Amino acid sequence: MVSSDGTVSGATIASGGSEKVQSGGVVSGATIQSGGEQSVESGGTVSRALVSAGGSMLVDSGATVSNLTIGGASNSTDPAGLVVVSPGAVLSNVSVGWRGRVEIKGLAYQPGSKITVNRGVLRVAILMGPAGRLPLRGRTRRRTSMSKRIAMAAPTSFTTIVFLQGQ
Repeated sequence: MVSSDGTVSGATIASGGSEKVQSGGVVSGATIQSGGEQSVESGGTVSRALVSAGGSMLVDSGATVSNLTIGGASNSTDPAGLVVVSPGAVLSNVSVGWRGRVEIKGLAYQPGSKITVNRGVLRVAILMGPAGRLPLRGRTRRRTSMSKRIAMAAPTSFTTIVFLQGQ
């Protein structure tokens, strides 16, 4: 646990392990390995983190995460990295590998929903509902080509965005 005014640099969170970044806590350069989990609470800050394939990060409203890499899967049956984001969280400079996943809490999937990428910002537009935004890092040649590399899955209480090609 990284509490208020605590700072951790270069931590590795192994399988079965977890790290909680509380309000005022700062973590830099963490690696979340397969089976590991990092939770960033409101007021917590994480920078230069890697969520490896099979690892996960939970980002609460009011938390800040920058320079995040979500690892891709090595094949179509293995897990990729997963980041679960609550509305109100701030993410910037996100790089996502093949089949990497971002789940947005409270943004329920509906048929007719759209994903677009313009100037490095991913936008999820839900028909008759709220919209979500996620700044991305990487090359995005054209908005339409990038959007075709992203798909939405439809669980019940949130939207999962799956990156079908790395950036």
